[in-house]
Amino acid sequence: MYQSGLLRTLRLNHPVVSVGNLTLGGTGKTPLVIALAERFRDEGFRPVILSRGYRRTSKGIVIVSRGDGPLVKWQESGDEPFLIARRVPGASVVVGADRYQAGRLAQHEGLGDLFLLDDGFQHRGLYRNVDLVTVDPVEWMGEDRLLPRGRWREPKSAIRRAHAACVQQRPDTGFPKLPIPAFAVTTSINGIYRGCDRIESERLAGQEVVAFAGIAKPERFF
Repeated sequence: MYQSGLLRTLRLNHPVVSVGNLTLGGTGKTPLVIALAERFRDEGFRPVILSRGYRRTSKGIVIVSRGDGPLVKWQESGDEPFLIARRVPGASVVVGADRYQAGRLAQHEGLGDLFLLDDGFQHRGLYRNVDLVTVDPVEWMGEDRLLPRGRWREPKSAIRRAHAACVQQRPDTGFPKLPIPAFAVTTSINGIYRGCDRIESERLAGQEVVAFAGIAKPERFF
């Protein structure tokens, strides 16, 4: 209906860069959003991340950060927006199911001059200047079984809507052939943190530790 013009796409006053995917998760969207927000900030922009805030306890639109860290508890923002607010000083974070209205509030509050749409590939109601999709090559090589039979939100052919793909670099598979420009993304360990404070790994030497992963496809973490 969006492609035929039956449903309208709305525009914000500043550029919008969307990061999304075609499957349920575990393709590295959040680290990519953080990396883009840091880069845009370092280039002189004031980025605003627009996120749904999955499974948060709050309702409506919530300003999670004005660029100086979280203003609300993680339960009210959702865990990923809270993480982004902590990791990217200088970037604002706003959550809301309607990303257009969340962006309008950010514009009214003067929070920034560029929007990053977190998990936005299927959020067709908001116009985006650049559409990026993250791809797990193992999933791409398999069948695109749609929900609820599989993990796919849309068929593989929907990737043609995107401007470029960011493909996880994995040692156990080759680089998939895609119909759009594709870039390899390598995950590197940034460090160990308690909250926002970095902990030197030597402090853990000789200690027993328990590792718990709260991400999709936790084998990537381990």
